[in-house]
Amino acid sequence: MKQIIIFSLIIVFCFYSTIYSQFSFHYLDYTMSPYLEYYSTNIHSSVSAGKGNTGVASSGDVSLIYLNPATLNITKKFQVNAGYNMKSKSINAYHTLSQNLYSFSFACAYRVNKNFQMGLAYQNDYSYEQEPQYMLSPYLLNNNLETHSFRVPVVYEYKFLRIGMNINLSYYKASYLEPDEAILIEGITGSFWKLNPEIGTVITPIKEFSIGASFIPGFKKDFQYKLINEVLYVEPYAKYPNRIKIGTEIRTSNNDTKFTFDYFYANTSYIKGLKDQNDIHLGFEQVIDENWTFRCGFFSNRTIYDDRIYFLTFGTSFKFYNYSFNLAGLVNMGIDSSIGEYYVLNFGAGYEF
Repeated sequence: MKQIIIFSLIIVFCFYSTIYSQFSFHYLDYTMSPYLEYYSTNIHSSVSAGKGNTGVASSGDVSLIYLNPATLNITKKFQVNAGYNMKSKSINAYHTLSQNLYSFSFACAYRVNKNFQMGLAYQNDYSYEQEPQYMLSPYLLNNNLETHSFRVPVVYEYKFLRIGMNINLSYYKASYLEPDEAILIEGITGSFWKLNPEIGTVITPIKEFSIGASFIPGFKKDFQYKLINEVLYVEPYAKYPNRIKIGTEIRTSNNDTKFTFDYFYANTSYIKGLKDQNDIHLGFEQVIDENWTFRCGFFSNRTIYDDRIYFLTFGTSFKFYNYSFNLAGLVNMGIDSSIGEYYVLNFGAGYEF
């Protein structure tokens, strides 16, 4: 009798699992995943943006920590930095993409002693608003994504080695417009918090050369959508890939000229419909005089359509006493017709004392 009961329970469990798998709505949510990262990614350092979004092996202000936490290396005791990332719209045959207006960053850093530094930063890592072309269907949903990341960078330096960690706490939120008998009403939202650390290092064996690397693990996260205060009967989840960044920097002995080369990898192929990202970043920086610095660069970026966007970048900095003002521009070129053209302007300012 005991064996019969156990066997019956197994049959019932298998039957329930089959029925549930057929009628449940457990799915990968496209808005909460990196399908539109080629547009949604915000570059928060106007210094790195001007030189091809490079700087994994660099050493400088607190705005670089989004590339590699070990890059933090302020020259004085305290530093504050703010930036704003502005994008034009990207329009193609399928949709119009535009940015959220709050795509900004703010960070501060403190040098505790010769070997130890730490900081605090807020950054809007990813954001976009998507409006499908109305001619395809008047019932398609508009959607948008916003993220808010709070970072605590901690860096330890010993001789030629710097080791850093970003303790990242990020908030992800997606919102939709719901069609209701041809009338669009706003109210579907989903969100979650995620704690995700990042580690990095910069090694400088000689004064004229350094190499750096950083790693941030991917994750899968279940969440819920709500309409007003009612939980919807769906089971969405978000997936983000592992990310590895490797870079080098070659400098002249007086530090006036710099050549940077970075490689970004993300195993996005574990998300159905995407391939791994393998992107190359090149940068150049030249100090003109004690006040002015010029930058330029190039980098590639893979899109959801398996095309590549190629960016030309330029930038400049003006320093006045302990203040610095930075400007960078990014323009895409040679892209497939399935991607709408757009440009990016990045503004930054810092104060160190």
